[in-house]
Amino acid sequence: MVSNKTIKCVELGMAVFIFALHYESFAVFMTVFNSMLTTGTYVGFVIILAAVVFGLFTDAPVSIPVDLIFTVAGAALYLWAGLISYNYFNGVASSTFSDTGLVKSMLSIANGIVFVIDAVFAYRR
Repeated sequence: MVSNKTIKCVELGMAVFIFALHYESFAVFMTVFNSMLTTGTYVGFVIILAAVVFGLFTDAPVSIPVDLIFTVAGAALYLWAGLISYNYFNGVASSTFSDTGLVKSMLSIANGIVFVIDAVFAYRR
């Protein structure tokens, strides 16, 4: 069985990596709503997950209902941000910029799936 610390560390690692990719592939011509959604998701969950992981390692974990709220929101937002990024970068001419954006979108979707798995484990606790 995978521990809660392991899943949270994987989520945090992916979130930081996706944020770094987002910095390299920020789409200026995306709509304001889509830019705010993707940037808010990536920045917000780096902060949230850093606090959650810090709490886990200092033996002050987040309660299960709050953890479920964060994981369900993270799953929805990462899946949504990944789909928005994919739709945008799929129509851009092939370059390192668009390739970075497509990798970012795929990793966002993968992180959303990790959040879904974490939500299932958190619900079963």
